[in-house]
Amino acid sequence: MAEYAGRTSLVMDFLAHGEAALKIHKVRVSDNGVYNCFFKMGSFFEEASLELQVAGVGSAPQVHIQGPEEDGVRVVCRASRWFPKPQVQCRDVSGKILAFSEAHTQDADLLFSVEATVVVREAIVGNVTCSVLNPVLGQQKAMAIFIPEPFFPQASPWKPAFAVSLTVMGLLFFGAGYFLHRQHSGKLQIQQTLKNLRLAKEEDRRIKEQAQKAKDELQAELGQRKAAYEAAWRKALLYPDWQKEHFQPCE
Repeated sequence: MAEYAGRTSLVMDFLAHGEAALKIHKVRVSDNGVYNCFFKMGSFFEEASLELQVAGVGSAPQVHIQGPEEDGVRVVCRASRWFPKPQVQCRDVSGKILAFSEAHTQDADLLFSVEATVVVREAIVGNVTCSVLNPVLGQQKAMAIFIPEPFFPQASPWKPAFAVSLTVMGLLFFGAGYFLHRQHSGKLQIQQTLKNLRLAKEEDRRIKEQAQKAKDELQAELGQRKAAYEAAWRKALLYPDWQKEHFQPCE
């Protein structure tokens, strides 16, 4: 197989004792998996399978304070190039496990990087320890950071008074906003009424103009019909005289 070219060798020093070995150099994550060993001598043969678990211990965790958050301090722990996916724990100064969130990524070599985030409260001032464990090898690396008390927000007697003042100011702002909203709504209603009246007036004018136009067209048509009727009537009155002039009675 191309991915093993130049990285493997077959050790047969103890082949007479029924032992052979495959030696893999420059182990990669992709070498992880099941391997088959096949023995054959004459008509006799035998096969065995072996699962190879690749494991690697990466960098020691790097722990630093990222900033304040929710009456506490956000602490971030990072470690890289571990395999398989490592297990992370964060503990306080008394050894109690802290709640944290974690995210894993893999690089081009399929090695894992991990980032764990924990929010440390004032009640656990002191050391915070982050440990990363390889579940296959049972090996771990840890790093601790000391968080001094000044990093935590202090409780102040003016906070309740400030909270009450903030609530009262909020109610005042809400009342003023409601009044302005009502006033604005009234203005909008008046403007809408005036707009509706203006539209109704324009519609009435348009209907009157259409009615006048229809009336003028009807009068013009009646005038034309009246002229045609009068012309036909005049012809009817002249017909008897024309008949007497051009025709003679006969027996």
